[in-house]
Parts: sequence; structure tokens; C-alpha cells
Amino acid sequence: MFEHYIRQLKSQQVLERRQAIVKITNSGHPEALAVLEKFLRIEQDPEIRALTEKAIHYLKTNKPAAASAPVASSHASSQMNKPVAPAADKIGSGVFMTAKPDHHPAPDHHPAVTGQPAPPPAHLVPLPPPKPVTEQQKKLAKGKLDTAMQLQLNGKIDEALLSLKRAFELNPELERDSFAYGLASALTGGGGDPIALVKQSSKPEDKATKALVAQGATTALNFAIEMAILTIVFIMYFAISYRKFAEIAAGLSQYAMTTGASSASFTALDLFTSSTRNQLLVSALTQGIGVTISGIAQAFLMFVVGILIGGTGNLLDFLRTVMRVTAGIYLAIGAVFLIFPASSWLPVDLATGQPTTFSPFILLGIIAFVGSILWVYFAGRAHGFGFFKGCAMIVLTSIGFSILVFIVALLARPSITTDLPGIIMPLLSLR
Repeated sequence: MFEHYIRQLKSQQVLERRQAIVKITNSGHPEALAVLEKFLRIEQDPEIRALTEKAIHYLKTNKPAAASAPVASSHASSQMNKPVAPAADKIGSGVFMTAKPDHHPAPDHHPAVTGQPAPPPAHLVPLPPPKPVTEQQKKLAKGKLDTAMQLQLNGKIDEALLSLKRAFELNPELERDSFAYGLASALTGGGGDPIALVKQSSKPEDKATKALVAQGATTALNFAIEMAILTIVFIMYFAISYRKFAEIAAGLSQYAMTTGASSASFTALDLFTSSTRNQLLVSALTQGIGVTISGIAQAFLMFVVGILIGGTGNLLDFLRTVMRVTAGIYLAIGAVFLIFPASSWLPVDLATGQPTTFSPFILLGIIAFVGSILWVYFAGRAHGFGFFKGCAMIVLTSIGFSILVFIVALLARPSITTDLPGIIMPLLSLR
């Protein structure tokens, strides 16, 4: 029988080698220690090596006790050959106990030898046996095993792992079946304990869902960071523009005083003349955040309109494209305000009294025109449209946005219906 255990050590299956180590250790054979030491030198699996080292330590620790035991007693001989733990115990579960474990100290005296076997120590009492497997469960497990094999032949590894995992759950005895073990090794690649790897497998849908959630969270975070950066761009634009407006307003006030014109003509810029720097910064901050929010709202409405007329764009990509173009236009306008001094924006040179030869308003008009074309082009391309269909999308969006603003204003101020004739009639009289 001991030779059978030695042959079992040469098995390619990890489970059989593990069982052979336990049986050799519990056999009481005088060559058990030498066999395990020789086996340790050639074994490559780290788990099996750890179990072998534990078995060798157990045999070396208990060897003096075994030598001093009374050989003449038949009961003592039977106790020495009795297994110290169930053969199915796994690594790390305390298969091989030392003579005096720390958590269960052995008594100083030996129990009296009687005709009845002494009860085993409490820490060596085997666990209750698992529930018996019914014939129905065995049949279902066999079906799952066959399904796993067929799925593996078809290249559906993830589904095969799930089917084999279900087979092990229905019938744990399959874990000791050579065919099931070989299939598990083939599906898991042969690394580590294939049975444990099969039991740890999860549904491909769960993996895909987790990957999609992680990807969505990353995309949303990147979008939020980019919108925050664009908001800073808008705030900088308004900060530059408001400061320039204050300088222009001061120059216009001086121009009005010089020419004798009424300063009431420049009331639109009085706010910037009288505002402090902190007030202008607060206004720039408010306007920058407002432009971002309103820009995202308009871009979202534009995306919906584009979908309705046959667009195929992605929402976040579309919003990102529209907001980038918008920020580029604002940056170009802000650069014009920053480059040209306040005096160039006045109708005349205050120093000479001569009309200004060049007005930056021409550049602003060019930027607005080119920016509108780029806006139409990039917004349309994000939806897979040409130029004219992109124009139609923007026109429809402008109409829809105006209607929404009117409805919101109507809900916020119901009295606007009574003011409507006073608003519309002056406009009609301008024809």
C-alpha cells in the first residue's frame, strides 16, 4: 500500500499528490520521512511544496514520541498507525499537528492503556460529512459537465467555466473526478489549483458591466474636468473684457466732456466706470459659469434636434465639441480685447482729436463670422452632417431654445401676457 502512495506522488494531478502526502504522513511507515524529503526536492508546485514541508515538520517533531512509545502494546501500535487527520483536509487546515501545539497544549501525563480506544482530542475531531448528493443532482451535474466540455470545444471559455462551476456546486464529488479536473486545468490554463480557479469564475456579463461602469465613470470625470477648464476660460474672457470695458467707458466719458456731448449716450458703460475691481471679478465669475451652463443646455438641445433629423453622434462627444468651439471663439475675442488698447476702441484719438484709423470692431466681426462657420461645421460633423444640414440643425435649435426661454419667462412672470401688446406693437411699428 505504501508503494501505491509513492506512485500516487508521481501523478500529474495536484489533488492526487496532495492526498498521497497526507496518506504517507499518516501511514507510520519508517521511510515516510525520507520519501517526503526526496519528493520535496523535485516538486515544483508551491502549494504542494508547502504541504510537504508541513508534513516533514510534523514527522520530525513526532519522531521521538513515536520511538519512545511502548511497542509491546497492541493498542499503542494501532494508535501510531491511526491517521491523525482526515485525508481530505486541505492546506492550512491543520493537517499535521505538532506534539505540543500552542493553542492545545498536551498534558504532561500519558493516558492509561485500556481496552477501549481513547477519544480523539477536540481539535482533531473531523468536521461533519457534507450532505449526500442525490441522483438528480448527479444527473444535473453530469449534464453541466458535458455542456462545459462542448462549450470549451466551441471556444466559449467563459461560458464553459460557469457551466463547470455549476457542476461542482451540484456534485462536489466531481472535484475528485480525473476528467473534470483535466477540463478545469484546460479551461484555467493549468496555473495554480484549477478547481479553485473555476469556483472563482464569474459571469462575463458581470465583468462587462463593471468595465462599462468604470469606463462611464472615467468618461464623465474627464468631461467634468474639461468643462471646469472651459469655465475658467470663459471667466478669464469676461475678466479681460470687463476691465477693457471699464477703460473704454472712462475714455468715452472723457470724450463726452471734451466734445460737450451728453454722457447719457454712454449709460451702457456707466456700470463698468463705477464698478470696483472686485465687483468686476464677481461679475466675470458669474458670467463665466452662466455661459458654461447655458452652453451645455443649448448643445444638449442641439444634440436632440440632430438625433431627430437623423444624427448619429455621441452625447458627451457632441457636448465636448460644441463647447470647445465656443471656448475658442471666446478666446479669440478676448485676445482682441487684450491686444488693442482702450484708445483704439474710441471713435477719435483723445490726444490728437483725429478719428481713429483702425477699429478693432472689424476684427470682432471677422471672428464672429468665421466662428459661426466653424461652429456649424464642427457641430454638424459631430452628428455626421454636412454643412447645410448642420445649419438646419442650428437654426431649429435656436428656434426651439427661444421658445423654451419664452416659456420659462412666462412661467416665472405670468404678467408678461399683459405686457405682450406693449412689447410687440413697438416692434411692429419699426417696419
